Amino acid sequence: MKYIIILGDGMADEPIAELGNKTPLEYATTPKMDSMSKMSEIAMELDDQAIELGFESYEEAIAKGYEVDYIHGD
Repeated sequence: MKYIIILGDGMADEPIAELGNKTPLEYATTPKMDSMSKMSEIAMELDDQAIELGFESYEEAIAKGYEVDYIHGD
């Protein structure tokens, strides 16, 4: 199995007025990244502390106010 990991610099940027209040990523034309994401597999898992607190999913943890320090894909 082959893997490609894309770390997008600036994905947490703030919206910019000159870009119509969009972030640079929202404003950008990204056809290659869009096509790769449609045929990729993304997985998220809880960290050990969230599991110890009894959360069963990433969504449940965030919905109940757990602040996720990091999330990594499988």
